[in-house]
Amino acid sequence: MIEHFKDKLKELTELSKEDVGYNENNVKYHFIIPLLECFGHNRLDFEHPAQTNRIDIYIKQSEKHSSCGFVIEAKNYDKNLDEYLIQLQKYSDIKRPLLAIISNGEEIRFYDPSWRGVPFSESLLYSIKRIDLNNDEIIERLVKLFSKENLNNESLHDYIDEREKEIKDAKREIESLTKEYKSKEETILNEIKILEEKIKKLKEKYRLPIIVPPKIGTKTPDNDKLILDKDETQDSEVIEIFANYKRQLYKATYYSPDKIVFNGKEYTSPSAA
Repeated sequence: MIEHFKDKLKELTELSKEDVGYNENNVKYHFIIPLLECFGHNRLDFEHPAQTNRIDIYIKQSEKHSSCGFVIEAKNYDKNLDEYLIQLQKYSDIKRPLLAIISNGEEIRFYDPSWRGVPFSESLLYSIKRIDLNNDEIIERLVKLFSKENLNNESLHDYIDEREKEIKDAKREIESLTKEYKSKEETILNEIKILEEKIKKLKEKYRLPIIVPPKIGTKTPDNDKLILDKDETQDSEVIEIFANYKRQLYKATYYSPDKIVFNGKEYTSPSAA
């Protein structure tokens, strides 16, 4: 059946915003009804607003069963469908359809109003963009979900249950992966904290010594203490430079915090360099 309508589905995907139209009636007659026809529904099957208290399209489950199969709402093109879910839920509570469907001409959504323990807004089975309607996988799913044949032979019930299970399994897997991610993240953060502590201790242990220069005018330093630079790590070559500087300092003829003079030669303090 669907092979016969693939060209029509392709045409629907290629419609521009202007082709579909801006208001609800445009969306209904230029998109929703042609889409229903692609999946075997006949306009004679539809009950319209005058018969259904303003529901745009109401389709019975089958000729044998007068219970509701689909409640379908059309909204202005580009409208945010989330803003109309309360209204769709209200119609669903009254008519008890198998599927509650809403479209703005750009997107079509399928909700399962009878999904137990799930708020209506979270009972979404599918959200499909019009531009994707000629995708083979999507067509296959729509045949199961949307075709008149499956609605009439009641196999739609089985497919809805199957889809519910798919979604539940996916949510469980997401929850499991999220927990695993958080656990690994916590482990990594703890390891980082431990490493940061080790780095801090190493920095404290191996800080670079800087000589405190003696008071100006004193030939022999009166303070032989070393202070540590917390921003530097130990380096043997640098320490040797300081050791040489210290040796020169004891023999100096002049020294200040910035330099020393020895035998007429000026040396800059390593700490001032």
